[in-house]
Amino acid sequence: MNKLLYIVLVIVLFSCKSNSVAQEKEPFTQQKETVKPQKPKIEKPKFIDVQKTLSPGTVHFDGTIMNLSKNSSICDKVYNAVVTVKVDRIHGSGSSIVNIISAGQVINLPILGPQAKDFEGLEQKFTKDQKASFLVTESMCMDMNQTVYEIISSEIIN
Repeated sequence: MNKLLYIVLVIVLFSCKSNSVAQEKEPFTQQKETVKPQKPKIEKPKFIDVQKTLSPGTVHFDGTIMNLSKNSSICDKVYNAVVTVKVDRIHGSGSSIVNIISAGQVINLPILGPQAKDFEGLEQKFTKDQKASFLVTESMCMDMNQTVYEIISSEIIN
């Protein structure tokens, strides 16, 4: 039985065709010295701009900073720093957004990570009536009735 298996395996391996690309033939011309062969032009595939695609559950928007508060509670969770923002313009959103943000809406955005502990630095960065661009992610609250948008990144617009 083993010999039969080895023989079949060898036959299959030798019967496989080569995967190499065949060379293109040059067009036949009588004056080979003066005429250069033209290769067919191949268009590269066009992809969607990577910067414009967003991960699921994320929203990119511009807004006006209204307030910066310390030790605020959102969804029964206390955050070190929370920015209150009025949404001016939505640039785009990823899939699976539960509560869609609209222009003119006022939302509270908690700041996460080590920058939330430096409240004085945040007060200098986020001043009232300043324009900023935000990339936020949506998370569900523990009771699953509300959502909270947490800042992934922000940039001040001049």
